[in-house]
Amino acid sequence: MRIAINLGTEDIGLLTGKEINSTECSIVFLNGQIIGVHKKPDVFVKAFRKLRRKGLIGEFVSIFFDEKRKGINIASDYGRLARPLIILENGQPKVNINHVDMLVKI
Repeated sequence: MRIAINLGTEDIGLLTGKEINSTECSIVFLNGQIIGVHKKPDVFVKAFRKLRRKGLIGEFVSIFFDEKRKGINIASDYGRLARPLIILENGQPKVNINHVDMLVKI
């Protein structure tokens, strides 16, 4: 929650209510609970993922921006399924054949 606030999430306890219904704000959920709103969801999600990739946020913490519902979903609860994803950079996977060969040798 502290990281979300540091990345610009406005604390739900300080909001008047109109922010949640605003078309320019996205609601931020942490494990299904509303913690606040953010005015730039794309910037928030990108910064969050960058911190996770640097190891400053646990690798099993997931984040997803649901554009249709205007919600940013952060999940860090125990017992949920986690699946491996391949990170793309400029449309190209960062995983290469050398990585796959190293895994096969294990």
